[in-house]
Amino acid sequence: MKITYIARDSYDYSGVRNKIYMQCKELTKIGCSVSLLITGRQTEPKNEDGFKKNLEIDGVYEYYVERNKNLYEKTKAQYDFMERVLTICKKTKSDILYIRYTDANPIWIKIVKIVKNAGVKVIYEHQSKEFEQNLKTKAYIATIMEILYGRTIRKAADGIVGVTEEILRYEIEKTKRFSIKAKCLGNGVSVEQMPIRRYKKSGNETNVLFVGNTSIWHGLDRVLCGMAIESSPIKMNLHIVGSGSENDKLKKRAKELNIIERVFFYGERSGKELDEIYDYCDVAIGSLGIHRKGLNETSELKAREYCARGIPFVSGGYDADFTEGIDFRLGVKLCDEPLDCEAIKKFAVEKTRDPLHPEIMREYANRKLNWSVKARELYSFFQEVLSDSKD
Repeated sequence: MKITYIARDSYDYSGVRNKIYMQCKELTKIGCSVSLLITGRQTEPKNEDGFKKNLEIDGVYEYYVERNKNLYEKTKAQYDFMERVLTICKKTKSDILYIRYTDANPIWIKIVKIVKNAGVKVIYEHQSKEFEQNLKTKAYIATIMEILYGRTIRKAADGIVGVTEEILRYEIEKTKRFSIKAKCLGNGVSVEQMPIRRYKKSGNETNVLFVGNTSIWHGLDRVLCGMAIESSPIKMNLHIVGSGSENDKLKKRAKELNIIERVFFYGERSGKELDEIYDYCDVAIGSLGIHRKGLNETSELKAREYCARGIPFVSGGYDADFTEGIDFRLGVKLCDEPLDCEAIKKFAVEKTRDPLHPEIMREYANRKLNWSVKARELYSFFQEVLSDSKD
C-alpha cells in the first residue's frame, strides 16, 4: 500500500510532529510505503527538489514548504504545494492521499479532484470541530473559508478518521454522506520513546506538572485560580514546561493572584532535564478547557504521554481511551471555574501511594495506546476504504 501523507502547518509543534512520524513509522513496519509532505517553518536542509529521505524512518520521504508571511508568498506557496502533492502522488503511484485536516480553501478542492480522477482514495484525519474552534478562537478568515469551501472538500472524501466520536459525528454531518467510510481512532504514543519516571516523594507540598505549548484550551488559568483559594496549609505548586501563547498571560495572572512564587516556568526542556522534572512531580495536568474550542470529548496527546511515563494525571472531558476501571486519570468538569486543588492533592496522595503505579500505567499504555496498536487499526481502515468500489 502506497500512501501520501499531508500534514500542513504541523512541523512547528513537537507533539504533533512526533505523532505524525510515529504513524508513518508504524505503517512502514506493516509494509506501507509513505511519502510525507509537511508545511511549516523550515528546520531541515533539503535537496534540489525539496524531497528528502527521513533518516530516522525507513521508507519515509519528506518534503518541507516554508510558511510565508505576505499574501503573495502565501498564495505562491499554496500553488507550489499543490504541484508537489500531485507530483508525489503520480511519482509514487499512491493508493491513498491521507490528509491531516487543518483548513478549507479552493486549492484543496482542486488537489482532491485531480487525485481522485487518477484513482487515488482520499481520507481526512480530523482533530477538532474546525468551524466551532475557528469561531471560538476568533480565527475569522478560517471561519469564512470553512463556510465557503468546507462542505465541498468533505464531500469529496472517500473516508474520514476522527480522534473522538464527537468529532467523527460532526464531520459526517458536514459531509451529508451518512454511509461514508468512517473510523474513530484516538491518538497514540510511542511508548518506547518515553522513559518511565522514577518517582520519589519529596516534601509535603503537592507538585503538579504541565508539559506542552500552552494554549487557552489547556485551562491552566483554572489551576492558578484554584491555587489562589487553597484552604489547607499544605500548598500546591505548578511546574510548566514548554512555551506557548499563554505563558506571558499566565505569569501576569500568577502575579495578580500573589502565587507567582509557587508557579515555575521552565521553557523548553528535553532529555535528562525533562526526565528529572517528571520524577520530581506528583501528578500532571492535561487539558482542562477543551470546551473553549467547542469540544466535550478529548484524545489529547499529552495524556497519552503522561500515561506512558507513568505519572497520574488530571484532565477535562470524556476520553474513550481512559474509561471505566482506569483510576490513574482524574476527570474534571469542563468549565471556567477554579480547579479544586484539594481534590487534586487527595488524588496525588492516593495514586502515588502504590510504588508500582508507574509500571501499571506503562503496561496500559503499551497494551492500549502504543502506535504499533493504533497503526494496525488505521491500516485496516485503509484496506476497507480501498476495497469499497462505491462512490
